[in-house]
Amino acid sequence: ELLGDPMTLFHEYPYDDARAAGRLGGLFFWTCNVSGKRDFLLQGGGFDEDWLCYEDVILGLELEKRGMDLRFVPEARARHLHQMSPDSLSRRAVLLGEWLAPLVRRVPDPAIKHRFGLLSGDIGPRRYLRRLANRAAFRLLDTPPLMGLVRRLVEGQRRSRLSDFYYYVIFRRIMLAAYARARRLTP
Repeated sequence: ELLGDPMTLFHEYPYDDARAAGRLGGLFFWTCNVSGKRDFLLQGGGFDEDWLCYEDVILGLELEKRGMDLRFVPEARARHLHQMSPDSLSRRAVLLGEWLAPLVRRVPDPAIKHRFGLLSGDIGPRRYLRRLANRAAFRLLDTPPLMGLVRRLVEGQRRSRLSDFYYYVIFRRIMLAAYARARRLTP
């Protein structure tokens, strides 16, 4: 029954991105969707327990430096499902946005900014212009009248492309605002 819930959008691993990436690096090391040898994971230092989010990405980047050969196996699937609500989704977006700022400071690689959809001059001119165009389109669509109409259409309904759009817009707006706030507040 959870699979029909619109909130399941936020449980999905980026399978299409992984398929397109070819060789996978630490940015795809999401521990709810990966398995590995215990000894090798411990060589990477294990999880940094000071981090509430992105601790698996940080470990994945360290393991990548140590020669991790992360492979995408299309037949393998994991489901990390738990009930979410619009309120818990908002809290999750704030948490991820707040922790993304220290992640970018800790790992200043442009690949981090690209992976998480951040607008930054060091992601390359084509990506920057495409992301700028996406942000402009996002702003045009993220208006109270349009979002109010879409909300009325999706509330209480099963997951659909329209509900994915609606909740994604809300999630991104909240996450990016939290990221911008965290960047301003921390050196």
